[in-house]
Amino acid sequence: MPPQWVPSRIRAVVVAVNERPADGLARLDFRTLWKNASWTSGSLIVATTLLFAETILVARFLGATLLGYFVLIRAYPEAVQQVLDCRTRETIVKYLGEFVALDKRAQAGAVVRLIWLVDAVAGLIAMAIVLGTAAIGARYVVHDPGAAWLIALYAVSQFVGTLDSASGSVVRVFDRFGVASAMGVFQAVTRFAGVLGALVLGGGLTALIGALVVAEVVYTLVSAAISLSLLRKIIGFRVWGGLDAIRERRREILGFLLHTNIAGTLKMSSEKLILVIVGVFGGATVTAQYKVASQTGTSMMLFSDPFFQVIYPSLSKMVARKRWDAVFGGLKRLQRVTLSVAVPAAAAVTGLMFPLLPLVFGREFKPAILPGIVIVWGVLPNVAFFWLRPLLLSLGQAKRLVQYRAIASGLQLALTLGLVPLIGALGAAVSLLVMHWLYAALEIRYTRQWRRGIETGGLEAR
Repeated sequence: MPPQWVPSRIRAVVVAVNERPADGLARLDFRTLWKNASWTSGSLIVATTLLFAETILVARFLGATLLGYFVLIRAYPEAVQQVLDCRTRETIVKYLGEFVALDKRAQAGAVVRLIWLVDAVAGLIAMAIVLGTAAIGARYVVHDPGAAWLIALYAVSQFVGTLDSASGSVVRVFDRFGVASAMGVFQAVTRFAGVLGALVLGGGLTALIGALVVAEVVYTLVSAAISLSLLRKIIGFRVWGGLDAIRERRREILGFLLHTNIAGTLKMSSEKLILVIVGVFGGATVTAQYKVASQTGTSMMLFSDPFFQVIYPSLSKMVARKRWDAVFGGLKRLQRVTLSVAVPAAAAVTGLMFPLLPLVFGREFKPAILPGIVIVWGVLPNVAFFWLRPLLLSLGQAKRLVQYRAIASGLQLALTLGLVPLIGALGAAVSLLVMHWLYAALEIRYTRQWRRGIETGGLEAR
């Protein structure tokens, strides 16, 4: 049962949710996958829309200058948090899903405690850094020494958020995608309501930052209540239960966490570095063309990302139970569906590039059409083969994914350096295409080797 301080309506939702079994999927049920992906997509659409509306409201009420301050005050703490963020979500889905599937409740509880401890320590370090350098950030980032205390205040809310950053993943492991989506919508609505209230009441930057802090605290309390209730109901979770149950696998789990972090950092760093290279060799105009082409060309990935979140917990459970027939059969069917959808979708986006891109962004962005088309077909493997990464993560191959990311990103950077001075934004687009196709090819190569090994009895998944 949820704690007594949780509002009655939220308590009712938690109780209803807990009545569902958490056995996980014995096979890839496409109707269930589609339903869960729809929940996830709906939550993402609501959150994105409210965030966009929030920017419009702040701009209308406070003007461009104060909007800029509002963005910059948050930018410094968020940047520090992003650098130190341990990206624990993939780790908790893999190992909590495995332990739940094998009914190892003590290990399941221990891995949750370990992940929460890692998140809390990383968040505490990030907050300490920002608090210690808030004056520097205010002077050189915000260009207003008086904003130091607002930066520090926002850093506290960032830390509060890390105390329960794994709740969404916990809920998805237990196949409560509707609840996970409701949590995402609640977070977005709470934040938007706080910002709207601060603006309507005539508040300035202080009121806005205060509203964000309150919204973060409220969401953390609610999400913690829901996730803890599920954990107690399903695995008998105790907050102070210790980590001894995973002593033998602690190094493996931390290694998995380290490698997923490295892979994420490589991806983020290469994306930022590509923009820098384009700016250095192409100038502001070419950079703007590439930015528009990239945002437009990668739009299809918005539809595959929710399916990643949905399929990963299911694959993690099936791999833990060694249900290879279900994995092979389900992914084969899934591949036929994704290819039949992704290729026509890429062709449709390609056709729409010609009339819509100049219409939306302006005629001066016509040169971005060809790079945008190249990027559309470049990200096609991410959409058509979106299940490859969750499969390899479920198999514990985080280190291999780091190697693939390093190879693909290294080649992308080399091609960008060589092609951008020659053909501008198109060169950056071509390098992105090569990176995505090479990365997918490496994943497919390993997946085929792994399957042959399983079928011949010569290879274990772990």
